[in-house]
Amino acid sequence: MKRSGRTNGKIQACIVLGLAVVLLQFFPAVHPAGAQPVEDPPTDRIMVKGQILKVRIIRFDANGITYRSEFGKGVITTAYADLEGVSSRSAFRIVYGEGNEAVGSLLGFEEGRLMIGDSPTTVIHVPVEGIQVCVLAKDYYGSWWTRMKTDYRHWRADLSLGVNYEQGAVEKRKLEFGLSLTRRKRPTRFVFDFRYAYEIQQSLDTPEATTKDEFDTFLLGEYDIYKKLYLFIRPAAERDLPRLIKLRTYTAAGVGYRVIDKERRRLFFPVGIGYVDEDFEDLGDDSYVSAYIGVEGLYEFSNGMEMSGSILYMPDISDPGKNWLFRWRIDFRVPIYDPLALRLRIREENDNNPTPAVGDNKFTTALALVFRF
Repeated sequence: MKRSGRTNGKIQACIVLGLAVVLLQFFPAVHPAGAQPVEDPPTDRIMVKGQILKVRIIRFDANGITYRSEFGKGVITTAYADLEGVSSRSAFRIVYGEGNEAVGSLLGFEEGRLMIGDSPTTVIHVPVEGIQVCVLAKDYYGSWWTRMKTDYRHWRADLSLGVNYEQGAVEKRKLEFGLSLTRRKRPTRFVFDFRYAYEIQQSLDTPEATTKDEFDTFLLGEYDIYKKLYLFIRPAAERDLPRLIKLRTYTAAGVGYRVIDKERRRLFFPVGIGYVDEDFEDLGDDSYVSAYIGVEGLYEFSNGMEMSGSILYMPDISDPGKNWLFRWRIDFRVPIYDPLALRLRIREENDNNPTPAVGDNKFTTALALVFRF
């Protein structure tokens, strides 16, 4: 594959990666998802290895109970295998199993089941492996925002907007808009993603010129077939007029393997076969059958910060050196105040562009404000 403008790209990558490290180390997340203010003194209790600890329970899910201890800062998660008992003063609303609901305080834990209720006579035994959602009851019934996120828990949407204005020897104006929708309810997952970017620049000696007019979008559908295996189909399209791409469509289908599939951690490996159809400005069109290799990952830190990324490679089956598509993307997301976050995106695109002056490679970075709902 040809690579052009690599030096500038590497410099930019170093700068933005350095910024991401600084954000991850020193930028405290404000109210990360599920976090609740600590009250003094703690009113909840858990029993671990025969010891009763006074804590403030933040949440619990299928993996364990997360809480703040009176003896330290930060959050701690205790697996149910190490839990011997639990009680809470506050009431929680739990959704488990096939849409079952339980509301009440934590009254105990036995044989892999949490005891939820207002008193021992009204207790409901909730299997921990089936817990889907857990929120404080006062938050659910007192906040329409919490109710919406809980009731539409299978959905997630990100709306992003980035604006840049630069005035000097060269005047630049840039706008970038994005929308991402995800629905995960076993055995299916659907993802829709759309991004549009437009930029113009002008100097004293040159007329106004469009340096960016592009969009890319895809629709991903997945269906679980056996344990960690799933089938997928992924139609996608893009346009990049400054690179003389009027329209490129590329559809892929195949099978994938979920190495990790959790709410805050994800690692998927899809492979399959695809078809690419390209229409270039004044340069004709092209099409070919390709292989498809992909990677998708997500990791959410305990403070609410999130790092995600994806890789896509579609080489021509008959001549990989002549035709190919290669894409990678890394996102760093820092929560500001629920539901707002700041996102740093690093992208690289490499493909068989037929114009030598345009080149095969494009490296970009973008900072945007994200509204998640």
